[in-house]
Amino acid sequence: CDEIITFQLSDYSNLLIALCADGIYKKDPKSAGAWTKIYTATNISDGGTYYLWTWCVINSILYAYHQGEAVVVKIIVDGTDSDITPTTITMTGQVGIFKAGGRLGFWDSSDAVAWSSYETKTDFVPSITTQANITTFTKVIGRIIMIKQCGDGFIIYATKSIVRVRQAKGSVFNWESEVLSGQAGIS
Repeated sequence: CDEIITFQLSDYSNLLIALCADGIYKKDPKSAGAWTKIYTATNISDGGTYYLWTWCVINSILYAYHQGEAVVVKIIVDGTDSDITPTTITMTGQVGIFKAGGRLGFWDSSDAVAWSSYETKTDFVPSITTQANITTFTKVIGRIIMIKQCGDGFIIYATKSIVRVRQAKGSVFNWESEVLSGQAGIS
């Protein structure tokens, strides 16, 4: 198991979500017994390859993604789950997800960063109308290791830089980036 998340449901009870090498499991922490598998991973981490789990919460919905999988698992506050498939993104090249303002974001193995429309978290088709887009940030140096939400934007952690990205002043479509550490990143 890579990580166990405590997710609060709409009735204020908790649900445990386990992100494991072979999939996602859920369990009521007040009940004895086995965990229930809700998603079976196709990319199984083994001794030579590790596939990253990333997750974020947007509007009280938990999104979980296993690197290179074809879908994102969505768990809503009533405890139900489903799979969603993003559009225009080659899913086998994706590394992880993050919260980009109120949108779902992805980064891939070529260090491109994408964000969905506000309304439809599966819509990544670049559009001025939906404000979805895909880009590379020139201030990012090295390979992207992780992206985490920060305020209304996000921070990109790369091997040779750490860059904060936030919405440009007066614009909901454009992002501006600021180097927080040049030539120093994370492994």
